[in-house]
Amino acid sequence: PHRGTFQTAFTFTYTPTTEIKWFVDLGKYYGGVLSPEIKWRYFDLLAGRRLYADNIYIGAPRPLEDYIHLAESGANCFNLMEISNADGKGRRRDYSNEYVAMMLGKLDPMVRKLRQRGLMKFAYVYGFDELGRDYLPAMRKLYGAVKKRFPDLRTVLLVNWEPPTDIGVDIWCHLYHVYK
Repeated sequence: PHRGTFQTAFTFTYTPTTEIKWFVDLGKYYGGVLSPEIKWRYFDLLAGRRLYADNIYIGAPRPLEDYIHLAESGANCFNLMEISNADGKGRRRDYSNEYVAMMLGKLDPMVRKLRQRGLMKFAYVYGFDELGRDYLPAMRKLYGAVKKRFPDLRTVLLVNWEPPTDIGVDIWCHLYHVYK
């Protein structure tokens, strides 16, 4: 695989449920699910073009071997999961304590494994894709819970308004279409 490192904000999201009409699910050409060998060759193909095969919309962490391969192929970061949709029921303005415990429970084993292998510097969680200020209490609850349990796990938010600094977000991505 390509073993160089690069800094990029661009990803190619491999999501079978994407709404982009031109997107092709590679898995359907390989029996429904990509084998590790095919998947890693795909990761390498993208890395060789300065992209990485990240997915901001996954509801649970990938297999550890995927993260190891992504790091070895030059990815500068990878998502562990979308914290605002960890149960697949969509984003909402309020989350129960049971939801928070379930979401953190999904992260616990992978965070432990990544720490053991020195890969936490690449890891982040994502949530609340392009939502409004009315989601702020939910953002504060979920991002706050993540930062309390995993202070070394980066948190990413994409909104077109400036979030307050006390919600536990490390990386704020601004929507590019607002720039002229």
